[in-house]
Amino acid sequence: HMTRETWENLLLRLNLEIKINEYDISKRTVNKQKEKVKNGNIIKFNNNGFDGIFNYLSKNSNIEEEINITKSSDGGGNALIELVNYDKQTSGSCTMNYSSNQWICIELKKHQVIPTYYTVKTNSDSQNCWHPKSWVIEGSKDNSKWDKIDEQNNCSYLNGSYLSRSFPIKNENQQEYKFIRMKLTGPNRNSSNYLYISKFEIFGTLI
Repeated sequence: HMTRETWENLLLRLNLEIKINEYDISKRTVNKQKEKVKNGNIIKFNNNGFDGIFNYLSKNSNIEEEINITKSSDGGGNALIELVNYDKQTSGSCTMNYSSNQWICIELKKHQVIPTYYTVKTNSDSQNCWHPKSWVIEGSKDNSKWDKIDEQNNCSYLNGSYLSRSFPIKNENQQEYKFIRMKLTGPNRNSSNYLYISKFEIFGTLI
């Protein structure tokens, strides 16, 4: 029952450029992120640097079924899972000194995280040994494309045995990630490329 005039008007409309309202798209994206935060388990940083997401997963499930930890090279030390065992102090896990940009990566197998803070604890060495000095924290959804969510240059807080420090994460768009990676961007306190830490924790929304 379509008339010729109606059909011609429809053809004209279909040939017009489709204009996208960027404001509406941005608004929908923000609303989606808010919904994810609302439905997730929010674990806020509360001045206890190790009462975060990995601690929560350890207490409520089998942590080895929840996360997978890898490193760029194996320089020895404790098992990687000890990085998230906060009930026992161990000396730490270490990469090799092959080249710069050594890293340790934690994959959440069953979840994603919208990160807000992270905590690093140093190894058992004394001052000016293999403690991280300059690094980035990166997040990824697929272990391929990485977003830089924090950067520290010549940080002085972690120069000593079993020192810990918590740092805020820059994640204004509240992006969620399956992979969180700490990567050196310069030599450690001993002017070598070992990445050697004893504990790592993260805070935010667990989805």
